[in-house]
Amino acid sequence: MAHAFLLRGARQVVGSVRDVDADATRTFALEFYAALASLPAGDVAEAWRAAYLSARASVEPSLQDDLRMLRLFVP
Repeated sequence: MAHAFLLRGARQVVGSVRDVDADATRTFALEFYAALASLPAGDVAEAWRAAYLSARASVEPSLQDDLRMLRLFVP
């Protein structure tokens, strides 16, 4: 699905390579959008990294593997 968005012109897409637990995804998404708001415009890779590290520190250990399935796709 991410590749379809990229082919249609998206500059970056956050997606996963397999199903990810909803709690892990929610935690990552909240951290990601907070990081996007606090970083300079266009620094999506750094926002992804900050969100990943923050979410990893706050989710249960059993969900940390799910976070590793999240990717930042770029053309």
